[in-house]
Amino acid sequence: MSKTKEAIRIAFKKGYRVMNDGSVCNAIGKTRKLQITKSGTGQNPIPYYVFNVGIGNSKRYPVKVHRLLAFQLFGEDALKNSIHTRHLDGNSLNNTPQNIRLGTGSENAMDRCPKERRLHAQKASRSASRHTDETWAEVRADHKAGLGYKKLKLKYGISPSSLSYQLSKTGKYRTLTNR
Repeated sequence: MSKTKEAIRIAFKKGYRVMNDGSVCNAIGKTRKLQITKSGTGQNPIPYYVFNVGIGNSKRYPVKVHRLLAFQLFGEDALKNSIHTRHLDGNSLNNTPQNIRLGTGSENAMDRCPKERRLHAQKASRSASRHTDETWAEVRADHKAGLGYKKLKLKYGISPSSLSYQLSKTGKYRTLTNR
């Protein structure tokens, strides 16, 4: 079990609860001071509210408020690896119960505002196109010579999905008419 999931379970067991306004109270009703942390890489990391909970003797681990609320609302399902905690309005700092749902990664991405989705897509597109035409020509030649995806991945540092996409292309841009 990961420390993050363990921290959520321990916080809940110790009586920490997310209130209807998104604040966090401990077992005796005292409101916890929240900090903002940013998750993700790149120029636009996503801010989240967190608080620390003690695990064991002296270890303290951060608990993201939206993850605790999801656990509070949906139980163990919220801690499954393939499940994302969604902010329906796209505001990662709005931790009210009516704004939190569980869903897939795709649904979570669609909760972002259109501008953020475009920025994310542009970033992904830039990283996918970092290889030159000469590199792709080498990849195609190596593949034609018998190198499989695993060896191509190791040699060039390109994901199997990108290899599959590039190696299945019939021209620079594949269209419905030239399939």
